[in-house]
Amino acid sequence: MSFTKHSNLETIAQGVDNWDAPLNENWDIIDKGSSIKAIAGQTLSAYKVVYRTTDDTLKLSIAGITGSADSRFVGFTKEDFNLGADGFAQYDGWISDPNWSLTPSAPYYLSNSNRGEMTSAKPGADSILVGMAIGTNELLIKPWIETITPSSGTPTDYGDAEVSRAKFKDYAETLTTANTSTTYTIDYESSNVFELTLTGNCTYTFSNPPASGVAGSFTLIQKQDATGNRTVTWPASVKWRHGARLGTPVGSTIANGIAVYTFITTDAGTVWLGFEAAADMA
Repeated sequence: MSFTKHSNLETIAQGVDNWDAPLNENWDIIDKGSSIKAIAGQTLSAYKVVYRTTDDTLKLSIAGITGSADSRFVGFTKEDFNLGADGFAQYDGWISDPNWSLTPSAPYYLSNSNRGEMTSAKPGADSILVGMAIGTNELLIKPWIETITPSSGTPTDYGDAEVSRAKFKDYAETLTTANTSTTYTIDYESSNVFELTLTGNCTYTFSNPPASGVAGSFTLIQKQDATGNRTVTWPASVKWRHGARLGTPVGSTIANGIAVYTFITTDAGTVWLGFEAAADMA
């Protein structure tokens, strides 16, 4: 018995009586192996290290400060892609470029000087391992990552990427503690909880809120100093609960008194919704 190889595979579209719909174009994708598909966010050459942006485009990676957006990788390109074209990045297995001249068994890292390139010289504390050489022109790819794994106690910037289906336990929020003097800027990027002691009549400014379309909030623990009766001027963007009826809350004015506030914005700080949670705690 003999078999004839038939490479012109065809199938019908689901629910359509059409025996002429080709399947062959799908093999082009299948042939790419374990790959991430995304739009090329820039012109990409073959065999370059790339990362996937939060808007689902592929761009050239470069090692930088820990957690920076382009210090990530999802894999390697295997062909050239023009800007705006469908791009693919192989993220596991092995990859071979006949133009490589690698040192077998050596680890290779993301370059910190040339975008999309790798190096056998470990760049430093923020090095990103991309694979191990298994031949002079073959590399075993390290399983792809979307963010840098932080060292213990090292802050990591996820570049506003979304984290979903996470379960947290024993977590903490960053606390900023300061004396206010007569002006104080509450910088959203520096903390989500502020413990401020009024040492004079103070005017607040809120800065660096999250982008419009996402919610951002912070807690303010406001203390009077030993003198007390310090007053606060709030940003005009703050809209208070019952504000039209009860006006701006006074908070705590007694010496060493404590008031607690929470603020929420969904429009990049155009409006901050303010709530007085407690007053005259002492």
